[in-house]
Amino acid sequence: MVALLVLPSTFAAGKEEKIKQTLNSAPISAVSDQTVGEQKEKVLPSPKVSEKIVFKMPTSGKVTTPFGYQTHQKILHDGIDIVNKEGTDVYAAAAGKVIKAEYDPDNGFTIVIEHNENWRTEYRHFANAKMPVIKGEMVKSGDLIGHMGSTGQATGPHLHFSILMDGEYIDPVSMLK
Repeated sequence: MVALLVLPSTFAAGKEEKIKQTLNSAPISAVSDQTVGEQKEKVLPSPKVSEKIVFKMPTSGKVTTPFGYQTHQKILHDGIDIVNKEGTDVYAAAAGKVIKAEYDPDNGFTIVIEHNENWRTEYRHFANAKMPVIKGEMVKSGDLIGHMGSTGQATGPHLHFSILMDGEYIDPVSMLK
């Protein structure tokens, strides 16, 4: 939550009216009164900002399955599948903190990197449990995080790569540089 602090210099500069207009134009449900000492302050909620991040292609290979609903599936394919040889290096698409590095029966060995409060990337089907990163580790863009495999419900060696913005899957191709 962001609090508005009005200093005496603001009033001296003649900005008091503009501040009142800003507070009065906010929706009633978005403004709350808080008492600080003897004064009541209007507090506006922090806006949720979806800061853009530059994502790099996490591996080499051919994109064989795009993001979206496929004709043979009734569920969203929430990323892209990049095919290459077993053991092909996979790199962090952007800097962040590894928040998951574990085996999942469907997704195989999986890594999730949180880049900030708005952005996450998921990497699935790594070759084995000997991943070069662990949960809690900070990685830089381009750091080696694993090797392409076919663990979980994979039909062959590939990387399933997803990008989430504010908890929603988006098409990674639209974000890759």
